[in-house]
Amino acid sequence: RFAVGTFDCMLPLRNPVFLAKAVSTLDCIAAGRLLFGIAEGASLREFTALGVQDHFEHRTEITNEWLAICYELWREDDNPSTFEGRFFSFGYIGAYPKPVQKPHPPIYVQDDGPSALTRLATHGSGLILNVSTPSEIAAAVSQAREACATVKRDHTEIEVCAPLPLDSTQDAAIALDAIAAQREAGVTHHLFEIVTDSHASHSSNTLDDWLHWLVTEVLSPLR
Repeated sequence: RFAVGTFDCMLPLRNPVFLAKAVSTLDCIAAGRLLFGIAEGASLREFTALGVQDHFEHRTEITNEWLAICYELWREDDNPSTFEGRFFSFGYIGAYPKPVQKPHPPIYVQDDGPSALTRLATHGSGLILNVSTPSEIAAAVSQAREACATVKRDHTEIEVCAPLPLDSTQDAAIALDAIAAQREAGVTHHLFEIVTDSHASHSSNTLDDWLHWLVTEVLSPLR
């Protein structure tokens, strides 16, 4: 079953009310198959380019507050929403449509620091890692489990997603070994990345060939 998702939607770069409405609308368009991946951002240049450079210093607090605003606007009842926060406030507004998934789409948290792990343990359905080697994955998974233990949450409820570059010019056995190694380290979902010759263009033919190799040579033996 296909799903659609955001890899790292950086919350502090966006208007929180528009964000909540956009996410719920996308969940409706996707018939309840949205995975909402979030991050707090790490580049001051990106914040400056969008005119919200003042958010950068407080991006951790703003990310948490924007998420709270989303939760408020995603409420199922028809009562007007109000919110009084440190960085944003509003009163008596409605936000429609509501998400198809109840109470909201699953939150996948980008692993961008200790604050993200706290957010994961409190709100997250999944962890999006930026590392791909088994040793790095195992270390990150261990930290996530510690964060869950702090709030007495069962870490097995958390899905772990990690990037896995795959080169279709190599033997499929190499890809299968890499998948097995990531699984052993704690990964539950692989984010496959296309690897091609540096001189090759990412044409539709190149992508089609890579996808055909992935499905027939790598994924089929796993079924």
